[in-house]
Amino acid sequence: MHFRTVELGFKLASLPAGPRDTDVASMNKLTTSELNRLITNEANDNEITNSIGHVLPLIFSSFQTQLPGVEAVTKADGETLYDFTNKTWHIPVLAGQTIENCFAMFLNTLSKALLKFLPGQVPLPIWHGSHSTRPVGNGPIKRKPDLILSDEGGLHWNSMLVVAELSSTAYTPAERAGKTLDTTAWLMFKDQPWRHFVLLLSFLDNCRELRVHLYDHSGGIVTPPVNMDREPDTFLYIIACIVFRQRTCIGFDRTIIINPKMIPEVSDMFWARNIKKLPQRRNKAVDNDRSESRKSPVLLSTIEPYMAPFHSHPVYLPLPTTKNESSLPSLPPHPISAALADETVTDYKQPKPAPHLSNQSDSDKPIGKITVNNHKYMLLKVLFSCQGLVGRGTVCYLAGRNGEEYIIKDHWVKDNRDAILNEVKMLEEMKGVVGVPKLVKYWLVEVEEGQPNETQRYRNKIENSTVGVYRTHVHLVLKPQARPLYMF
Repeated sequence: MHFRTVELGFKLASLPAGPRDTDVASMNKLTTSELNRLITNEANDNEITNSIGHVLPLIFSSFQTQLPGVEAVTKADGETLYDFTNKTWHIPVLAGQTIENCFAMFLNTLSKALLKFLPGQVPLPIWHGSHSTRPVGNGPIKRKPDLILSDEGGLHWNSMLVVAELSSTAYTPAERAGKTLDTTAWLMFKDQPWRHFVLLLSFLDNCRELRVHLYDHSGGIVTPPVNMDREPDTFLYIIACIVFRQRTCIGFDRTIIINPKMIPEVSDMFWARNIKKLPQRRNKAVDNDRSESRKSPVLLSTIEPYMAPFHSHPVYLPLPTTKNESSLPSLPPHPISAALADETVTDYKQPKPAPHLSNQSDSDKPIGKITVNNHKYMLLKVLFSCQGLVGRGTVCYLAGRNGEEYIIKDHWVKDNRDAILNEVKMLEEMKGVVGVPKLVKYWLVEVEEGQPNETQRYRNKIENSTVGVYRTHVHLVLKPQARPLYMF
């Protein structure tokens, strides 16, 4: 099913901290080990012409725009991008430019050519090929993605939308590009843990055979190959869906919005989670504790002005807001969130006594907001984030609503519908027991009304190697906030 290097069972989430190994080949072995037997390769449906498998029509279902034929896709000067005589796409080959830069130029030209058929879809995310020869950022894992799709000018793992790898070799699960994408998926999940899945591309066999690779907390899926020269309309559809899409199409959670100005600070916290840094963390906690009496409480009314508008694709239509709501934009249109338009988030004008850790945030600015079953919460801090690809993918947030603070546990629970509520039932049974958190509410996150977000829905066939690994997305809202052991 997938390239195997070491014994089955190793999980990156079991490490007390993110791997510090700068050897990319070793990191590829670690991620490939975690995904051993958990990558499903979709088969072509011979009865359907230009079949793209099961998962792509599912995740791209919100893209309803009728695309033109390839003959209508032209440059500004009227030249077609597809050569009907030689049956191939015009990909520029420029002196002094890498194939990655040339391919990025081609994809950006293709996006601009499609723009006239999709009015209002600006600004466009941009494909970049500049990091094919130099690592992204200053992190310990020195990865060099061939192509990066991003809304931002500065390229970092926390701002990437989609990543693609180019290769002249044919596809096999053990091929370098496949293993490289495993590590890329881990890096993206690490800096963007709020995503449902990450979407990656591979252009193999002389860069002409496109596959889409979807990674979630149950493993991965590889779509059937699409030869971009022999199936130009199918290739055009996939690229259009990725560039001109709602962000949910490429794995973003519709219930959570992160303030883009706070993402670098949050990402630094993910990489700093290392047991060797406990002395510094302990000293910082002591310093914060000593200064607590000199600091005023962190009030929602004072931090909301710092929330910058979320830079998202224009397909996001903002819901009406009231004068007391955060300046962060509302979530994308969704049937279950219609009631949010009339909901008011009360300011902290009459604050209640804040818990001990409120004044120990690294910043007084909120990092975003989350919706839990029609209730909005401001996200004040990330308290914990899981390290791995496969597993619960737990992220714990300190959140605020109507003058009170809560802990929101965002995670993916394994097993059937009854078993996934075991933690909820346990907390309800232990209600009132000293030392046990109070369950305020829970929600099986829905991708559409009445449809819980389950990893199994992305797979049309259950393989023997993937039985029992499917997960359901769950939000828990808890009280009160406790102090970590190292702060005592």
